Amino acid sequence: MRTTAPGAPSPGVIQRINLSNHTEYNATLMAEAPMTASSLTTPPVGQIGESISPFTRTLAISPDQTKIFVLTTSGLTVLPSTFDAVLAKPVVSSVLNAADRSTLVALGGLVDINGTSLATGSFTAGAPPLPESLGDVCALVNNIPLPLFSVSPGLLKAQLPYIAGAASLVVHNSGGVSAPFSFSIQGQAPAIYQTNGVLQVIRDDDNEPVGFTNPIHPNTALTIYVTGLGLTSPLPPLGTAAPPSPPAVVVTPPTVTLGGVSLAVTSSTLAPGQIGVYTIHATAPAKVQVAESAPLTVTAGGNSATYNVRVVSP
Repeated sequence: MRTTAPGAPSPGVIQRINLSNHTEYNATLMAEAPMTASSLTTPPVGQIGESISPFTRTLAISPDQTKIFVLTTSGLTVLPSTFDAVLAKPVVSSVLNAADRSTLVALGGLVDINGTSLATGSFTAGAPPLPESLGDVCALVNNIPLPLFSVSPGLLKAQLPYIAGAASLVVHNSGGVSAPFSFSIQGQAPAIYQTNGVLQVIRDDDNEPVGFTNPIHPNTALTIYVTGLGLTSPLPPLGTAAPPSPPAVVVTPPTVTLGGVSLAVTSSTLAPGQIGVYTIHATAPAKVQVAESAPLTVTAGGNSATYNVRVVSP
């Protein structure tokens, strides 16, 4: 097998070679171009003194011969050994925020890209920074590659670029290129994370999520994990973890209300060490309206997200 690149911005090509007659066959597009002698960032002379020639090894086969590892322009691409099988083109059906899977998404936010034939298998990225190509899949919004957390046939988890307005998403993989999927990116669109249906609104006094048996009390300090709060200062590069110091502070802070009463918001920042996850630190007022199901609302950039929580007043 060999890989080639028609041009720097072009997708790469992988093809088989018949070693008996040196003919090439089953050329198949990859998500991006392979490394070449001209694109390698290594010194022009190798470690043992040899010059790097135009023929550069960028392919390796897994021991079980089920995967092909390819050095590509943004890192490592993993292909199935059946890369040249006839595959269905990817189809995108929706783009939802990764926190509560609602339709409003914001710049720099985390999203779930749903569809069919999005990938030939399931792959997960390692530690940050996130790759822009994973399992021979790349996704672009307005021609900007998205950092990818994971890919599977029905779901891509990614981070949106720092742009707002009309957006067009396309997915590239070994089956082809999806039709453009149009959606809108907000400047801010808050959504509280949920884990197995549990809101990630944490009481600071017991470090447990708020729930029916762990309600909000007067003067309760809360940490709320959200996506969609938009730009911060400083602004981490796409796909990289937020710094612990100085903290990445939200440029336009959100407001939080409980039963229509404002909570004191002391800070809103990106969670250190995480990508696209924000924390809001807020405190319930001294007087709260007791309710089995009180609306907790986070508002930013003209968009709001409301969730019901239990409130008691001993």
